[in-house]
Amino acid sequence: MKKISTLILALITFTAFAGKVNVTESRENIGGGNNNALVVTLYEVSVDDAMKEFKGIMKDYDAKVSTKNDELFGDKALIKKISNNTIDLYAKAIKIKDGETKFIFAINLGGAFCNSSDHKEQYKVAKEILENFAVKVQKDAIGVQLAAAQKILDKMTDQQKDLEKKNANLNDDIKNWNEKIKKAQDDLKTNGDDQVKKKAEIETQTKAVNVVKDKMKAVE
Repeated sequence: MKKISTLILALITFTAFAGKVNVTESRENIGGGNNNALVVTLYEVSVDDAMKEFKGIMKDYDAKVSTKNDELFGDKALIKKISNNTIDLYAKAIKIKDGETKFIFAINLGGAFCNSSDHKEQYKVAKEILENFAVKVQKDAIGVQLAAAQKILDKMTDQQKDLEKKNANLNDDIKNWNEKIKKAQDDLKTNGDDQVKKKAEIETQTKAVNVVKDKMKAVE
């Protein structure tokens, strides 16, 4: 019961905070300095899961990925929508509190970090990459919770079916016992009536026997 309550509370917490992904732009300590970056808040996603998922994204862009000081570095990534030349990607995740992670993504275009003022089109693509990532990683987290919640629901449903089956069996037992009781009550009444009749027959027969006895005594 405690496990079920904890899961339900976690789902309620997620519902209360999660919603449309909101990517913002800010200066962050990433890529070797205070650089322009894109930031998104992830709910119900751990730092490790976020980093693992984004590492895969970096590799999808043919980047050579390494980790240093809890920061992902994607060397010589090729994202043609951003540039025909290779670019460097940076990412890191910071735990804000249980169930809430700050994720930072930055792109070094080659001498300048991508920003919305100077690189509008490139920034738009970068934002889309981060949004898609945030949606996927949070949906994956929801998927795990959904599977766990569904498993509990299925178990509860099976238990309810068992209770309904037991209820039906108990009602059948009651019906059978009621039928037996009714028959026993009918048999008891019949038995009582039969006893009354039999007593009357015995009295009549007793009189007949006495008559015969009197006849026997009369013979000398």
